[in-house]
Amino acid sequence: MSRVLLLVTTLGVAVSVAGMAGAGRAPLQVTRHVYVTVTSNDGQPVTGLTPAEFRLRENNRDREISGIEPATEPMQIALMVEEALTPAGGVRQGLFEFMKVLQGKAEMSLVVVGQSNRVAVPFSTDMNALVTGLNDLPLSQRQQTSHVPEGIGDMARTFQKMRPVRPVMVMIAIDSQQVSAEQPQEVLNALRDSNAQLHVVSIQASRAAADVTGADGVMEASGRGQVLGDGPRQSGGRQWPTNALTGVPKATVSIASDLLNQYKITYTLPAGTAPSDRLNVTTTRRGVTLRAPTRIRAAQ
Repeated sequence: MSRVLLLVTTLGVAVSVAGMAGAGRAPLQVTRHVYVTVTSNDGQPVTGLTPAEFRLRENNRDREISGIEPATEPMQIALMVEEALTPAGGVRQGLFEFMKVLQGKAEMSLVVVGQSNRVAVPFSTDMNALVTGLNDLPLSQRQQTSHVPEGIGDMARTFQKMRPVRPVMVMIAIDSQQVSAEQPQEVLNALRDSNAQLHVVSIQASRAAADVTGADGVMEASGRGQVLGDGPRQSGGRQWPTNALTGVPKATVSIASDLLNQYKITYTLPAGTAPSDRLNVTTTRRGVTLRAPTRIRAAQ
């Protein structure tokens, strides 16, 4: 069996420099902001947590948390869908429900992923434009290989150039054996440097869609699986399981709820300390699930 995957991404970390020690020297003080999700065992957002209930380590060293608050910064969200899935009613409904929940909270774009990324609607807060673009997606299924890992990497590099405060990616894709020209670690590194958070919702589907076989095909599928599996873990996202395309709307609404209820944790590095790309955030609160990035952009 192959899987249909819904992938979402939002910002992991922002960085600001409070002062510089001088040209060519380490910053006197670097303040960083990391966005995390905390849910109860039934998936509901957990509110009211305090700095004392978190522990944050960067580069294996404890860092003092100076503040924690609800994340209210506006998001930039790229809604991405594999071209072969644009006719699916469950996919369209899922994207629409996601747009409704986050209306007024983010700029959103709509991107079709095929041999390359095609922007159907550029970043916009206009719900009418987004819905029009959604309705204009192709209704005929095209039998071709879509480059999903490359699509994730390209969007990550776009966010690197844009440097938004809270970027988000949402992708719906078929998890089948497909040719991937880009090394998975390169995609994961691009994801890290974009400070984007990736969520994956997997739906069981027929392997009849697989179009690559043999040893090379297994290697390529494994690399694709690495991006879709390690990406959420390193970026603070989650793999979202569902059994059918009809489950996509429920998944997208759950993801939107997570994004609306994130925490923003602020911490400051000691004077002269260079930022690291390694992060570990934990909580002492019992009975909750914490999702936070473990690989972040080190460069300022």
